[in-house]
Amino acid sequence: VWAMAEYAPKPVAMLGEDAPRGWRRLSGTPVSTAYQRGYRKLVFSERFEVRIPKENLSLFPTPEAYLRRPLEMRGWLTSRNGKLHMTVRHPSASLRHSWGRLVAERPDSH
Repeated sequence: VWAMAEYAPKPVAMLGEDAPRGWRRLSGTPVSTAYQRGYRKLVFSERFEVRIPKENLSLFPTPEAYLRRPLEMRGWLTSRNGKLHMTVRHPSASLRHSWGRLVAERPDSH
């Protein structure tokens, strides 16, 4: 199923004002990180960000480890105040490096 074109990850750069909400597979490269009340954010553009709740941060490598690296995100795309975002709670279920290694494998776990 995942090999079918309609289920392929959509580039974050292609998200427009009318981007359909709901469960999506997206691909993109975060350019910065930021803090927001209750979240650590991976910012992909002015229009899209991935949010990691603070209570789940210990499950992830440092957010800076993701910067300028292609990622695939899986989850629920939502909109608030004109910005699109996806909240991820666990790396193995939500984020995948485009180069094939699951983010759940911490760099220091070898």
